[in-house]
Amino acid sequence: MAETSSATFATSAPAESRRSELRQAMRRGEAFEIASGQLESEVRAAEAAAATAAEAKPSLRWFEFCRKYVAGRWCMSAAKTVRAWRRSRGRGARRGEARREHPLERSGGAIVPANAGQEPPTELKAAFEWLTKEDRPVADLVDLHVFEDVLYRLSYRLDGTPAAGKTHQRRHRALNTALEHAVAAKELPENPL
Repeated sequence: MAETSSATFATSAPAESRRSELRQAMRRGEAFEIASGQLESEVRAAEAAAATAAEAKPSLRWFEFCRKYVAGRWCMSAAKTVRAWRRSRGRGARRGEARREHPLERSGGAIVPANAGQEPPTELKAAFEWLTKEDRPVADLVDLHVFEDVLYRLSYRLDGTPAAGKTHQRRHRALNTALEHAVAAKELPENPL
């Protein structure tokens, strides 16, 4: 015996409309798929839509988007700006202190375009691999809960304490610029900010 297919409707009006569609299809002689009870034309249309969605380009992942974004900004930025991006000492560094290498500079193809194609150092390899596998697609930012989480995290430091107001403003501006680029690159339909 074949399985019975059913659908639930919120009110009787859409249920009656669907019943009318099915009866008209029967009168026209349209075939039904036995397994699902749906019209074969609807089943084919759903399969075609699924195939089209599968063939569509996958959404760019956030880390790869950042790499491309920085590479684009890098080549058009002033030399002073590039040096500032590569600078590793914080404002609180003492004069004469030995220069510490910034993790971004050592991380191979992480963010800094000059290091693209290089393997990350051994001590950063696990973090680099985690980051490249656990980031999310850029398109996830259209989800309100995801975006609110991003905004929340902008206002805190890594140790969980609130970030300074200027730090939060700088992060907010940087995110807005990146999101505008994502819209221009057709990774997002609109800037969620």
